Amino acid sequence: MTALSRRDTLLVLLVILIWGGHFAVIKAGVGEVGALISLTLRFAVTFLLFLPFFKWPGWETFKKIAEIGFLMGVIHQGMMFTGMQNLDSSSVAVLVQSQTIFSVILGRIMLGETFAWRTTLGLMIGAIGVVVMLGVPDVGSNPISFFLVVGSASVLALSYIRMRQLPKVNPMTFIAIINGVSLPLAALASFMTDGMSGWSKVPDANWLTLSGVLAYQAVLIAITHILWQRLLSRNEVARVTCYTLLTPVVAIAISVLFLGKVLTWPLLLGAGLIMGGLGIVVIRRVQMKRDRPVNIID
Repeated sequence: MTALSRRDTLLVLLVILIWGGHFAVIKAGVGEVGALISLTLRFAVTFLLFLPFFKWPGWETFKKIAEIGFLMGVIHQGMMFTGMQNLDSSSVAVLVQSQTIFSVILGRIMLGETFAWRTTLGLMIGAIGVVVMLGVPDVGSNPISFFLVVGSASVLALSYIRMRQLPKVNPMTFIAIINGVSLPLAALASFMTDGMSGWSKVPDANWLTLSGVLAYQAVLIAITHILWQRLLSRNEVARVTCYTLLTPVVAIAISVLFLGKVLTWPLLLGAGLIMGGLGIVVIRRVQMKRDRPVNIID
């Protein structure tokens, strides 16, 4: 298997750094205006930014992307943002990695993919790590948020299964449709949960922080997804996706260094088990030279 070039290695690490920092950014946005309002604003800004680059992909492709938008945008991110209201960004970054477990299982159920005992062992170790995360103070005291985030990871895995069945689509068109479809649904959900009283508080938010959050999400995150697809197109997929295991490490480091998060043994043990178990899964994909990513952070 061909190693990444020095340039592509640096680009991959840059993407992982931005993805790892995104969890702290989400936490900041949620803290300012609430989960669903923050999510609605993200969809609105991103959609308007990429709308000028939209190219009609055909009705059938549009419907498939719209389904992915509903799963990935509304359900996955809605659950994750809501769960993050009570959880630390580092805990969420670790728990979201469980989407790899769901991806492999759903690949077996829906696509007939097979895996041997080593992958099964990795999945079991990762699952034990998810349970251990209940011992982390912020997670254990908010079990509903725990299940929301793990549930969001399962929906993210399902959306990746659907993405595998898509024809090739212009990345900017894909981003525009995902956010355009998600926007009205997220807005409706925010009005149902927060009401006009929640939206009336938005003008009083710290717009210096909120502007930074929206710029990070609408520009940096969108650009990294485009860059990631290009990296995948010119390198062996399994070789690139190995690096996503570093995402929670970055998120934990940022949480400790800049947000005052105190490391606990349950967090370290849970993260270690999840990353170790999923590392086995990813390494097996490298050895098998499989051509599909199993772990992409949004």
